[in-house]
Amino acid sequence: MKTSPNGQAFPSLYDPEEADFVSDGLSKREYFAAMALQGLTSARTPLRGVACTAVALADLLIEELNKQEKTAQNLLDRWGNHE
Repeated sequence: MKTSPNGQAFPSLYDPEEADFVSDGLSKREYFAAMALQGLTSARTPLRGVACTAVALADLLIEELNKQEKTAQNLLDRWGNHE
């Protein structure tokens, strides 16, 4: 499954008995950027440019996850052919 930067990290399902709204939650890109931002600020990284760095790290993570997904699928396909 490909990791979409706009895919929802914490979606909430609609439940008419419990709530009358649907929450899409954060996008995966927003969540990854927030986590990177948290790490960068806790490491006492200079604040100038920290937000841009966090977003860039989120984009790199999504790119790498998609590369690894393709590699993992290739391995599964090869293993499946030897059964």
